[in-house]
Amino acid sequence: MKNYYSVFISKPLLFIAVITAFAVLAGCLPKTNPPTGGGTAKTPLENVAAFDSSETINSSYAMQAVDLYTDPANAATGTDSARTNWLRSRHRFERVRFAVEQFDWTNFQAQFAQWFPNPQFGYHAIEIFLFSSTPNAANAEQKALTLYGQLSELPTVIQPSTITDAGIFKGLEHMLADIDTIKFSKADSLYSRNSVNDIFSNYEGLDTVINYYYQANSTTLQASDSVFNLRYQAAWNAMLQDSASFYTNFNKQAYETGYLYPLDTAVAHVAAALELSIQ
Repeated sequence: MKNYYSVFISKPLLFIAVITAFAVLAGCLPKTNPPTGGGTAKTPLENVAAFDSSETINSSYAMQAVDLYTDPANAATGTDSARTNWLRSRHRFERVRFAVEQFDWTNFQAQFAQWFPNPQFGYHAIEIFLFSSTPNAANAEQKALTLYGQLSELPTVIQPSTITDAGIFKGLEHMLADIDTIKFSKADSLYSRNSVNDIFSNYEGLDTVINYYYQANSTTLQASDSVFNLRYQAAWNAMLQDSASFYTNFNKQAYETGYLYPLDTAVAHVAAALELSIQ
């Protein structure tokens, strides 16, 4: 899928490019997963856990780069590169936000979800120092280091043995609700103006997860998956695809009624077809 956050990105230093390239090559998962070596296809739970692990590991690499670029020794010249890697980390995290919110709630609230106007920890606390009209990258260094540590630990928390199918769908619905209540608030308008890109990252994660379940339950999900795909494509295509338009011309009520709420209902229908209780 398209990567709409790339408009923010400038060329990073060489060693960070090497780290990031290695992470991408090592960590990205295809949407269609081949059978394992023993010939047995992975379960949806295994695929979701692996997806989360890949995304959060790569997110942590980018946040480690933010820590390096905001170190006082580098901060005077590293602000642009720190912004680049903050955006990279954020993109990866938002793809698996649903799993972190559902299965690591305490850390999610403490480190990942703090929102404006006065976040003390996590992405948005760092964002204020990097993207304000008077940036001060050095002030973000300790917060970036802490967030790097939290991201690094997520793969040990979200495992096939610790997550559930019902929990995954609850997380997906919470993620869609967060779009409505958080991203649509546009409260980051003074800083990164990245909410529209977060929405596309959320949608990518949603589509990936529904595909895992369809691969394992194609007959059961044929009808509900067709509805999901139609509503997913409609929601994707109707979302404004650049930040300038999103912050000036976006009709929140029309999008909610015409696209976001129908997509949420489609996800609930997939869960119902799988006989999962997500209330």
